[in-house]
Amino acid sequence: MATWVLLQGLLLLLLPMPTPAPCSTYTYAECIKHETFVPGSWLAGEGVDVTTLQRSGAFPVSTEHYLRPDGTCTLCRNVLQDNALQRLPLALVHWRPQPSVCERKLTRAKISSVEEVARDAASNIQNDWKVGLDVTPTPAINAQVTVAGSHSKATNFAAQKTHQDRYSFSKDEVAC
Repeated sequence: MATWVLLQGLLLLLLPMPTPAPCSTYTYAECIKHETFVPGSWLAGEGVDVTTLQRSGAFPVSTEHYLRPDGTCTLCRNVLQDNALQRLPLALVHWRPQPSVCERKLTRAKISSVEEVARDAASNIQNDWKVGLDVTPTPAINAQVTVAGSHSKATNFAAQKTHQDRYSFSKDEVAC
């Protein structure tokens, strides 16, 4: 019998220690003290136009209300921001800090013509079709032809601006 109890005690010691939940209920006084909301909470409330996959700017779900009728709220401990306590909106039920597992890379490029903007926009389109143009200008004429299978916003913007004045464009990409 004693060996059985000893064995159970050793087994309990080998189990990992439980980690506390990042969110708990707090009193009104604590809720008022901590003014920041958990990161990304505003994303939960904003609508998206499913035809264009653009943010609609409409907020059908409120992400600003955090106090319950009894005056309590949910505060979450964010280990990625020095264990700061942050408000969890009532519209959200679960939240946890999740560190990024990717290595961020920043790429910058200076683009000086509409053709380069169009080429860059076209290079981001992945398709498996090709069309031959068979354009042969006379040797005395310097001509460039750029055809892209997209009416990208960047290309249209660049074309509009270069018709008004001389512009150069900057392209910044952040990738994981």
